[in-house]
Order: sequence, then C-alpha cells, then structure tokens
Amino acid sequence: MLASKKTLLIASLATAGVGIVSINALPEDSDASRVATSEIQAKSTTTSTTIVVPVPQPEPEPEPAPTHVVNAGETLVEISSATLATPDRWLEISVHNELANPHVITPGQVLTIPEEPVDVSGVEVPMPPWEIASASADPSRSRSRSTPASQTSSGRCGGDLPSCSVMECESGGSLTAHNPTSSASGKWQIIDPTWKGTEAGANSGVSSAADAPEHVQDAAAREIYAGGAGRSQWTC
Repeated sequence: MLASKKTLLIASLATAGVGIVSINALPEDSDASRVATSEIQAKSTTTSTTIVVPVPQPEPEPEPAPTHVVNAGETLVEISSATLATPDRWLEISVHNELANPHVITPGQVLTIPEEPVDVSGVEVPMPPWEIASASADPSRSRSRSTPASQTSSGRCGGDLPSCSVMECESGGSLTAHNPTSSASGKWQIIDPTWKGTEAGANSGVSSAADAPEHVQDAAAREIYAGGAGRSQWTC
C-alpha cells in the first residue's frame, strides 16, 4: 500500500514539475511526506474554466405592412380616411401602390397602406375615365390651350378647402376637367359665372377655372366654401 502511494506521489510530482529526489528523501509514512503529498496533489489539480460564447440571435422578422382590401364603390379618399385617419393622403396611397390611375380601383384589390409619408410633389393626377370619355366626345374640352399640359395637381383638399371627397367626386383632382353639360371646370368644377364672382377668379385674367393655376383655383374654392358655409355649392 505504501509503495503504491509512493508511486502515485512520484507521478504527481513529475506532473507538477517538482524534483523527485526530494520526495525520496522523506520517510514514506512521515508527516512531512503526507504534507508534501497533499501540497503536490493540490498543485496538480486542474481548475476548469467555462467560457460562455454568445450565440448571435436572428433578426426579428419585420412586421408585414398594413393592407386594405378594396370594397365595392370605395374611393382612395374613403380608404385614406379609414386607414390613415385623414382623407388627404389618398394620392400617397396611389403612389405607394404605383397605380396607373388613382380613380380606377377594383373590389378585392389589395392595397398596401404607407406607414411613412410619401412624397407626391410633382405627381400628375390623370383625368378620371369619365372625363376622358367626355374629352373624347368633345376635344375642345380635353384641355385648355392656356393651361400647360405639364401642370400637375397636388391633390390638396380638406381643411379650409372643400373636402377631398368633393374633389374626388367633382374632378378626381384634375385641374383641367370640364363638365360636358355645363361650364363647370377645373379641380373644383366651378361654373364660369361663379368663378368670375370670386375675387380670385375675377383677378385671374381667365374666364374659366380650368384655365387658372391650381393655387388660384384653390383660392376661389376657398372663397366659395367659406369655412364650410358654402358646402351646398357642391352637389357631390
């Protein structure tokens, strides 16, 4: 038994790098031998260290963009009101979804609703199909010669102007729209006598709303609307 202990001690000393001769000089069963054995065993004990390596977590999947399924008879103005809490962003929905004509949407069509504002500056609002048909029947009403073909509508509506639903119904936002059965024209479909009766129209130098820039058409509509008191001037 003592021989085996000595053998184990020598092996431990060799592992710890301690000279073996010194341990041979000690009596096998002496206190010093036992102390030396304990110290060598303590020194030869290996301390394990656990290294925690963080595992990269996958990026969370982005939330899907909100969508709206078009119902029968809906317009972008109504969809804008329902999904974005304002009718004024109807043109943003059109641009965001790359619609060829914002006046042409079909039941069941899925539209993506923009979560951030969409730049619609310089976006030309095409004529509604019914206006295109009228223009085809009467080319003189298609576009005033005094109004540049490149003139675009901002789609501005609501607030101190008539509501967006009025604009959408009357002209679809087209600055050069003409009513085939009356003199009503422009973004707000103002008839010529009413146009001339407004300060903006009288000072515009043109006889019809469709011949004036958008800001003048808006100014005339603002006068007529009068903060809502003149809402009855529009039948839409």
